[in-house]
Amino acid sequence: MEIVTIIAIDRAEKEVAQACMLLEKEFSVKVQAYQLVSTNYRNSDSYKSDEALGYFEEIVIDFSDIDTLKDTLETISKGQVVLRCRTEAGIQDYSKVISLLPDTIAPSVESLNLSTQKFLMRESMSQRYPEICPKYLKLESFDSFDPGSIDTFSYPLIVKPNGLNSSLFVTKCADYSEVTAAIRSIFRQLGPVYEREYGTGKPSLLIEEFIEGEMYSVDAHIGQNESYTFLPPVRVITAAEAGLGGFFCYRNILPTSLTDADINEANNCASKALKSVGLTNNSAHIELFRTKLGWKIIELGPRIGGYRHDLYMQAYGINSIYNDILIHYGKKPNVTPRWQRHSAGLHTFAEKEGRIEKISGFDEAKLVNSVNYLYLGAVLGQQAKFASNGGLSLVDGVLSNDDALELEQDVAAVRANLKIYVK
Repeated sequence: MEIVTIIAIDRAEKEVAQACMLLEKEFSVKVQAYQLVSTNYRNSDSYKSDEALGYFEEIVIDFSDIDTLKDTLETISKGQVVLRCRTEAGIQDYSKVISLLPDTIAPSVESLNLSTQKFLMRESMSQRYPEICPKYLKLESFDSFDPGSIDTFSYPLIVKPNGLNSSLFVTKCADYSEVTAAIRSIFRQLGPVYEREYGTGKPSLLIEEFIEGEMYSVDAHIGQNESYTFLPPVRVITAAEAGLGGFFCYRNILPTSLTDADINEANNCASKALKSVGLTNNSAHIELFRTKLGWKIIELGPRIGGYRHDLYMQAYGINSIYNDILIHYGKKPNVTPRWQRHSAGLHTFAEKEGRIEKISGFDEAKLVNSVNYLYLGAVLGQQAKFASNGGLSLVDGVLSNDDALELEQDVAAVRANLKIYVK
């Protein structure tokens, strides 16, 4: 029986173990599974411990010790090696493994670098397809900011970190004074959050023109020779669009009301972004705006989008995690819908910042009919912060229902039940 070695970088969820077992069944292979965790990632807040219930053998290793890393990979690699990296925080470790296993079906290290640092991403996209990008500039420190550098920019502007995701510190600025205040505030807080989130590259900021429009995301599985398989687009409601502060994802909606022509145009824009960074042999998450002047790219990541596996599974029965493994095994992904339901993702922050003193209604919220799961990240005594100040969402969930109206009512019921009290 053929042996397939699956190496998950830094994180391996239970769904990955299920996908490995499905690979064994469908291709009559024997999987040996390892979770390779860097010491830095192991000590960060991003580490999730043993999510796959013992299916993966965890190996904690110093990824900066290339000789030991190489020896470890040579020891565990049997048969065809399939690599998998779920999180953007783990991409830098993923890159080191790829460089030591050149025969694996994996993206280039250069493409991963371009895909995880927003300035380099913008540089590569603007050179090939300037029509999909706004004006932008990179800022290394507050003291290096030249006021004249944004004289030709049109307000409002967006200030955001170069190597972080999840809308951390993303700030919309209406005028020059707000830009300088945002830059000063973010740089004061940026270092610790980069360390906490295992940020990519040196802490720095990107300033760019704000794109007006409706936000969507699309995930893609990319084979060799730029063969793109796009999943259905997801409507993203930001907190700002919902009338709240910040630009974090407040709500996801599947399916959307986009026409086939709209979807083709969105996929074409996403293709340009992927070609710009040269990403192949991997999955990708692309965020974009539908504007009056066409589709524009916000950013992309060389990974499955957050909660997208659950959203696509609930809405269409599409297994994104298994498809990601298939890409790295050299097989075509299967994105044919098995059913169609209405699916929603929700993300909740406290109404104000402060120390969390009480959490109520979570158990009641979990019992709402459409709920597939709710995750409570809030902890008593924890300091609740908005995303614009480096905070993470306190409650995340995915819901689904055959009836769109019932789903909307249940989303509202979950939010009505949840109460997070801060002081």
